[in-house]
Amino acid sequence: MPFILRFSTITRGAITFTGNSLGISRASRFSPACTPGTADAIGSFIINDPNSVCGTVPSSPATGGGTTNMYMINFSTNSLVLTPGSKVVYAELVWGGTYLINTPGGEDLSARLNDPVRFSTPAGMFNIQPETFFNYAVNIQGDLGYVRSANVTALVAGGGAGTYGAGKIVGTLVPDPNTTSFAGWSLGVVYVNPALPFRSMNLYVGNVPIKAASPPVNEMIGNFQTPSFGPINGRLLVSAQEGDAGITGDFVRFGPNLANLTTLPQPAGFTNNFFQSLIYDDNGNINPTATFGDRNPIPGQPGSNIIEGNRQGWDISNVSISNSLVNGQTSAAIQFGTNGDGYTVNLLAIQIDNIPPTLLLEKTSFPDTVTVGEEIVYTIVVSNDGDSPLVNTVLTDPLPAGVTFQSVQTTQGSASFAAGTVTVDIGTIPVGQSVTVNITVLATAAGLISNTASAQANQTGIISSTAVNTVNPLPPPILEIEKLDFPPIVAVNSELVYIIFVSNIGGSTATNVVMNDPLPAGTTFVSAESDQGTISFDGTTITNDIGSLAPGETVVIFIVVIPTVTGTVLNTATTFSDETAPQSSTTETLVIEEPILELMISKFAGPDPATVGEELIYTIVVSNETTELLTGVEVVDVLPPGLVFVSAETTQGTVTEAAGTVTALIGDLDPGQSEIITITVIPTAPGIVTNTATATSNQTEPVSSTIDTTVNALPPAFLTIEKLAEPDLVTLGNEVIFQVTVCNMGETAATNVVAVDTLPAGVEVTGIQVSEGTFTQVGHTITASFGVIAPGTCATITIEAITTVTGILTNTAVVTADNVEDPETATASITVLQPLAISKQASSNPVLVGSLLQYTISVANLGELPLTNVIVRDVIPPTVEFVSVQSEGGTCSVSGQTVTCLLGTLEGQQEQTIIITVIPLLEGVVTNTATAQADNTPPVTATITTLVVRPLECISVSKLFDWVVTRSDFIVEETIPETCRAFVEQAIAGGRQVLVSCNAVPATGECSITVVKRLPLPIIGSQAAIVLTTCSAEVTITLTDSGTGETCTFTLLVKNNEKVSLCLPLPLDESNITSQIFDIHCAARITESLTIELQLDWCLELIVKFTIPLMVEATFCQPRALIPIPESCSISLPLQCPTIFPFV
Repeated sequence: MPFILRFSTITRGAITFTGNSLGISRASRFSPACTPGTADAIGSFIINDPNSVCGTVPSSPATGGGTTNMYMINFSTNSLVLTPGSKVVYAELVWGGTYLINTPGGEDLSARLNDPVRFSTPAGMFNIQPETFFNYAVNIQGDLGYVRSANVTALVAGGGAGTYGAGKIVGTLVPDPNTTSFAGWSLGVVYVNPALPFRSMNLYVGNVPIKAASPPVNEMIGNFQTPSFGPINGRLLVSAQEGDAGITGDFVRFGPNLANLTTLPQPAGFTNNFFQSLIYDDNGNINPTATFGDRNPIPGQPGSNIIEGNRQGWDISNVSISNSLVNGQTSAAIQFGTNGDGYTVNLLAIQIDNIPPTLLLEKTSFPDTVTVGEEIVYTIVVSNDGDSPLVNTVLTDPLPAGVTFQSVQTTQGSASFAAGTVTVDIGTIPVGQSVTVNITVLATAAGLISNTASAQANQTGIISSTAVNTVNPLPPPILEIEKLDFPPIVAVNSELVYIIFVSNIGGSTATNVVMNDPLPAGTTFVSAESDQGTISFDGTTITNDIGSLAPGETVVIFIVVIPTVTGTVLNTATTFSDETAPQSSTTETLVIEEPILELMISKFAGPDPATVGEELIYTIVVSNETTELLTGVEVVDVLPPGLVFVSAETTQGTVTEAAGTVTALIGDLDPGQSEIITITVIPTAPGIVTNTATATSNQTEPVSSTIDTTVNALPPAFLTIEKLAEPDLVTLGNEVIFQVTVCNMGETAATNVVAVDTLPAGVEVTGIQVSEGTFTQVGHTITASFGVIAPGTCATITIEAITTVTGILTNTAVVTADNVEDPETATASITVLQPLAISKQASSNPVLVGSLLQYTISVANLGELPLTNVIVRDVIPPTVEFVSVQSEGGTCSVSGQTVTCLLGTLEGQQEQTIIITVIPLLEGVVTNTATAQADNTPPVTATITTLVVRPLECISVSKLFDWVVTRSDFIVEETIPETCRAFVEQAIAGGRQVLVSCNAVPATGECSITVVKRLPLPIIGSQAAIVLTTCSAEVTITLTDSGTGETCTFTLLVKNNEKVSLCLPLPLDESNITSQIFDIHCAARITESLTIELQLDWCLELIVKFTIPLMVEATFCQPRALIPIPESCSISLPLQCPTIFPFV
């Protein structure tokens, strides 16, 4: 029959074959079994036991191989090699051999062809049942062979790479003139791996005999696409049976079509003897570690067998078909034929490297293993991994047998279900997008379920993806029956009640459940009830037809009888169903002549031993062990000395206590009824406590129960004390906190706990707190009375103080308690250091770029004792240039940007000054920090921030002119709007810096002018005026969060007034003067109070628009020289008034 396509996919991965022969070549066609030689038929089977030897066939210790003449125990192994990181998506096990030798003295094993074979994986050994694809015989020169196959995907996926084997495979060994005997197995595995090329992979199984007298067998394959240009790679994998090394003529051809076929060489290079009983791996090598892998025919054209016998009758090859492929090819032809050696192809695979399609398909399922009746959810992801949209994309999923469709959902398009197939019309999938489809089914049959989904778009071929699930059968129902009798002792002619429980504790429903209870002789039926089904009594047997009983369900049956004779009554109830065997339960009831009247009492105490002061609980159980009702039941418990009553409870009736006697009035007790009384007491003294409780009723004599309890004395308390001083290094005059913690680590409360802490001289107490209790202070001694400290708890006293002397101060605290034998102490020390102070000032703020800036650093010893080895370091920022350093004392040096001054010793109350001169190089904010340290005091720092601005080099006016260019340099502080203030606060709370930038432009229009005062000039007819000019600028502030990059922007209108002197003779007034800003710069920063500090620097031009004559005497005035104006103030000069000297 033709080949059957078992699996097809286009994805990244590969196909590999492994397998082995199960026989060793025999001496001749007529030689008996187990004689090795060069004949083209097997004479012994392979077994994985080198100690098993069949006749004179040598074993193969190196590969663990032995021989046998029984096919039932044959077995051989080989390695399955997978690329690391691979996932098995399909695996097929194929086996075959001869089963009928049609000669006198032949052998017929046709009855065994469909027996399960053994299959081993790295995970274990399994029995594999063949699937019925090939149920016909292959005629080999009158003898008959067979092929069987099974899907073993789940087992191989679970086993992974490693050693695999198969055995218990039918084959024959009897002498045969046709030399056809053989047996063997092959395993074809398809696996995916993202690191491998994108390939089309098809796997076929077959039972295709190739004979010289028959035409070749042709197979057309498709579902692939070779690259449109460049190199082409393809492989053909084939497994065949009954190929012989010594007979030639067998060939395999491949090409784009049947008219263009190329004969393929087998791995050893021979084209006219392709099948030579050789088992090759994917690289054309023979694995020597396979069973009998060291005993192979010698390949040739023809080849030959070896005298000691070799693996015979099974071939596996993996050969290149790259040269037989062309660019842009989508289908191909394979031809198997022979003009000599016959063979049968049983497993075939093609893998061809493809151009990766833009359409990708991935299918998964959850869960992997289910039980019949449970849901499986298939998740299918269809993706566009290319560079253009996929158009008219359609997904189809034919559901396999063994599942029932439940629902389908898709994230795009429309989905439907018809004729067993789910179809999803997805439509267009954009580049880089994917669509997810979820299909829910219900598993209805046990076994392996393989489900393959396929997708196709206008631009692609069909691609598919498969998910495999294991479906376990439902666990069977399990019936359980339990029968109780009440009471177990009953008086003759009194009612006896049987209670029967029938339960299904299995995993599936039990059907037609029946309970039978034949009543024993000596009983009379009264009634019967059941909470399910129908119940009847036919005179001898009670029958309950329960019906169906689901897993976990229980049916309760009540049967009432009257025993009529004394003695032991045995009664057995039985239950069964369609699925289960009968289950029984028997009761044994004692029937007596007269009722027994017995009242029983039991007493228990806990804990035992008990402890003084802790609760002790007595539990008293009073019960009616008779067959009759007991009335007036009463329990009395006289508590012994050494016990203090706390409480009492009873489950029936009332309980009271008076003068140490506890009385419980229980009342009536039915047969078998029990009630419980609990009494709680507290022991007051150690020793043995004996306590007796007595029970009485109207029908019985008093009964008592006594118990002895050991009472232990209270264990002593165990106090610990810990003292901490924070900080342990402090400067004179600063605060220190002493904390004393007292803990009870024992099992008994500590009583009258007192902690005494005597502080050392040199501290002054400013505050005291205790966590509980009270405290007193007398001088430097603080006493804390904590009272009682329970086990496992602590109490603290916290003392705040100011240091008044330097040196090491040691403080010790002591704790005592009434029930602690010895006091506990704890000590803490602090070191009080001399104070060192440092301050820093700048000579100018803001300061101009390129001008001199002096930092003045003052270092002082604020204490009374000398500070030795005083050192001051100042790391100058990189945006300023060092000029010089001066110090009142010691020596100073400069290394790079670091200034270091060694001041030596500072006496008490002494101060020294250091002056560092620098030149700012760039505009912006300059932050500079100086640090001072000494041998016996911690370091201190001082930081100053200076704003550096660029000078505008405007002309300053100190005389009288009719035209003036002046510079205004001023600082204003403005409020940040609420929206941006919240922005700043959020950044600061997150520990991020806020960067500030600004941009200023003159406001629209000219500045306003007001004449404030007129002044006479010492020139006849001339007058000057002092005018007030008011100008405005719009300043845009941008705040940037340095961590997130987010910004907040707002605009401010800033005004400034400035008085300027001008030549302004009468009748000139404000209307003759024009004023405007023609150049402006700004700098900004955020202050500690979260406001904006702006420094504005602008050039202002004032012009008197009137020509006036001046009388000038040479002794008082002279022409003003033209002063060069820098590029920052770009103007043209009008006529000017002369300079007047002297004028103030």
